Amino acid sequence: MKAKHLVSLATAAALCGTIECVAQYKSYTMEERAAQIRTGHMELYFAGQYWHAESVTAHNVTVNLPPLTLGNIKLDFDDTGLWGLGMAYHFNEHFAVNAEFMFGKPDYTMTFGNSRLDGEAFLHTGKFNAEYNFFTGRITPFVSGGAGYFYIDSNIPSGPPEDNYCWWDYWWGAQCSSVIPTYKKTYFSTNAAIGIRWDINDAICLRLYGGANFVLLDNAAVDWLTTTQIGLSVGWKF
Repeated sequence: MKAKHLVSLATAAALCGTIECVAQYKSYTMEERAAQIRTGHMELYFAGQYWHAESVTAHNVTVNLPPLTLGNIKLDFDDTGLWGLGMAYHFNEHFAVNAEFMFGKPDYTMTFGNSRLDGEAFLHTGKFNAEYNFFTGRITPFVSGGAGYFYIDSNIPSGPPEDNYCWWDYWWGAQCSSVIPTYKKTYFSTNAAIGIRWDINDAICLRLYGGANFVLLDNAAVDWLTTTQIGLSVGWKF
């Protein structure tokens, strides 16, 4: 009888130990799984930004008005909104890399002596950044930085129309069109930002951030154009 009780007690202890181990294992795996919020995920996000640019002055520029005139050109951009998208990859809970492309049409004013020119530019920026999240939780501050490009089209004609082509329209008959070349250029840029990230669930995240973009101009009289942005992005992880 005693032997039977001993066997029963041993069996119960073994079962309890097994159940406890399984429970501990399940608890551990669930915690581990919950901790992996970002690791190994790709992320596609859409972003909006409030964009501001510092005034830029190019000194001792020769302009053929005519006559040939030497003076300073000042360029002022109005604040505007930029829209775009980006893609990121998270190596782990802390480190990620991303590529972001933004578009906008800021108004600008260019002055030279007593002359003034108002217009609307088209700009397009590309950024290729590294990002660091400070915490492993769903809400974490982050910093990012990297390099990219800054493309701007002034929409000021730089020559006569070109690339003329014509076609036949059923309703309107012969139609012709041409492309007017404009002053445009792409510049190298660097950037840095700081913000806060919220992974709402396993699929959706929000990022609120502020940062600056530094554009290297090739005019000897001006080195850098500085722009600042406040942005909000909504992302989908997969």
